[in-house]
Amino acid sequence: MEELGLETSSIVDNELEELFELSLRMFDTRLPPGVTVLSPFAEDSSLTKVGVEAITATSTKKGDLILGEIQSQIKNKGITVDVKANSASNVITTITADEYAAPGLKTIFSFAVPDQKSGKVELQYLHDYAGINASIGLTANPVVNLPAAFGNSALAVGADVSLDTATKNLTKYNAGLSYTNKDLIASLNL
Repeated sequence: MEELGLETSSIVDNELEELFELSLRMFDTRLPPGVTVLSPFAEDSSLTKVGVEAITATSTKKGDLILGEIQSQIKNKGITVDVKANSASNVITTITADEYAAPGLKTIFSFAVPDQKSGKVELQYLHDYAGINASIGLTANPVVNLPAAFGNSALAVGADVSLDTATKNLTKYNAGLSYTNKDLIASLNL
């Protein structure tokens, strides 16, 4: 496997315009008139103007096939965008907003192209004594997942429920309780 990595970080006034320009350059194979070589590392490149954390390319040879993947990560003001493209023509995108709406709250939006049923929105709240997650698929009849756990180092309780909105049935329901001290670790799972 071969790997290439790049880490840079900087901020400009017109970040959205630079991100748009970067996306155009990443997926456009045509060169501007009069340009014979286009370098992503040039001084006027969009890569140097926005907070590009990493660009990684990997490839693996299996028999006569060469499988490849390119991944990029852009971070700016608590928002992270991960884009991954592979040799099977799939593009997987995840957008994460850390503590954008409230402290401890993370918002995640993910989807894969060309899979139209892969879209999902997820909210995660993490506190010293609680962890709550809610996710919903972006389809006509989504599955809603609601796991949560509360407790401390001695006592914890948690549950995980999934609802299929098409059938109005619970497809998953689990619960657990655990007790821990220096002499005993006990748990009950339903």
